[in-house]
Amino acid sequence: MLHLWNIQRLSCFMMYGVATTSAPAFTRLPVELLDSILDLCIPDKSKLLVTDVATLTALRLACRQFAYLPTLNRILFQKLCLISSPESVRRVEMIDSSGIRPFVEEITFRSSMYSWDMTREIHREISLTIALYSFCRQLENSTNYVKDPEYPDLPRKDGAEIRKYGFAGFVQKYLNGKMPISEDEINAAFETYMESALELRGMFESGQVHRAWRNVLLQLPNVHAFEIEKCKYERDHKHDWRNHKEGVCWQIQEPIGEAVCGTALASMISAASQIEKLHIKNVTDCHHAWADNGTLDALDLSRLHTLKIDTECSHTFFREIQVEAEARVRFNLAVTALLRKCQSNLRHLYLSSSHWRAIEWPLVNDGESHRVPPLPALESFKTLLRVTLPDFTNLLLQSRELKHIKLMNVCDGTLGDWRELWGAIRNHPSRMLLQFESLPHDPEGELLRLNHHTGEASRRKWNNDLWWDNINYSLENYLSGRRHWDRVLKNWLGNEGGESTEDEGKEYDREDKDGPGNESDGSVGSLIYWGDDN
Repeated sequence: MLHLWNIQRLSCFMMYGVATTSAPAFTRLPVELLDSILDLCIPDKSKLLVTDVATLTALRLACRQFAYLPTLNRILFQKLCLISSPESVRRVEMIDSSGIRPFVEEITFRSSMYSWDMTREIHREISLTIALYSFCRQLENSTNYVKDPEYPDLPRKDGAEIRKYGFAGFVQKYLNGKMPISEDEINAAFETYMESALELRGMFESGQVHRAWRNVLLQLPNVHAFEIEKCKYERDHKHDWRNHKEGVCWQIQEPIGEAVCGTALASMISAASQIEKLHIKNVTDCHHAWADNGTLDALDLSRLHTLKIDTECSHTFFREIQVEAEARVRFNLAVTALLRKCQSNLRHLYLSSSHWRAIEWPLVNDGESHRVPPLPALESFKTLLRVTLPDFTNLLLQSRELKHIKLMNVCDGTLGDWRELWGAIRNHPSRMLLQFESLPHDPEGELLRLNHHTGEASRRKWNNDLWWDNINYSLENYLSGRRHWDRVLKNWLGNEGGESTEDEGKEYDREDKDGPGNESDGSVGSLIYWGDDN
């Protein structure tokens, strides 16, 4: 973050360090250079109006163009971040956002570091970890990676020694037994922290946060892109042993994450926001209470064309099989509830979770409330979750505009299920880019990667010596309609499920002609409808 002193120094240099004229040099800089200055000095501009007014004021005092030039104001206020801290909420209540109405394009609702579930023990660990890691970095940098005689076993700045010796052992070995922060300081900081956390909880329960955020949305009716985001630490405390960061730290963020998500959705409903893009990437308790408690009833997602869901929850939630199954059900319920509100116009869908190994989508045979609706306008689908077959195949068949599928995880399904998917892609009316990161293709668990556009022939070369090693070549050409289900595919992927055409059946008996000369050009006589390439 650019401090006031740095901006003033920059202003003096630009005003008096260049050739003298009647006007300060800084005000005569081209807009492109002023834009570069903003990107260099203020990477996160979304907090300027709410939590970093001092920087915004200093910036405008340094150069008047930052105050009135529309091009620069559009850069400064393109994104607006509303943080759920007591200070930020009070600030939002005081400001009039209508003055920046022409420039704001996206609003982010972000969790703060304050959580009323914080405990004294966790707060103490975080405080000490930050201090000890800072000591490691300073010591390593000051000695320039050379062993210091005073510290024969120099601690690395990645904190390996802290994890090795623990707090007490590290302090005894490197700090002569003296903690970098006293217990009195830690206790005082915890009391101050909890005062703010409990105040914030009261603001949520009384509706103060909801009213403040709703008023901002009413002042900015032209904003159509919204993001619900987890807390961003100014400094990562890196307390990652025992899965601390993903476990304990996320666990204490779950209540605030749920409160922010529910309040943000309620604010958008109250302000009648026309939502076109929605990205939910908060820390959740995995219950997603808003999915079926009536919050979504009045939410208008008829204009939504881009939906991203990327939730995180603590590892402690997944220690029991019963709890894991419940989390899987609730995640699918939340996704389906949103999809039902936007199924006609949704074009881009991205699904992920911090526990992608445990969550399957779509959820199979779990009632009408979890059944994924048809998405006829869907153009791209990306997920880190494990998709379930043949439910995903049915979704693909119903989405006739699909142009991009990216699966970043091993998917479950029998050989027959996969053959149905390959057939659906081959006969799909739209040509598409396929990016499958890891596909199982033999009983021993070997994985296959697929990166191919079905409007093109495979870019791989046929191996005449090792024909069984041509699986990518054969599969890619099969999906493009340029090759039959040959002996390579039969050997690796089997011949279960799916219905082969009469022409394919004839090709099975001509294995001696396998190779690069046996592809179709996908034109006259092709068995598939190519559709529109646009």
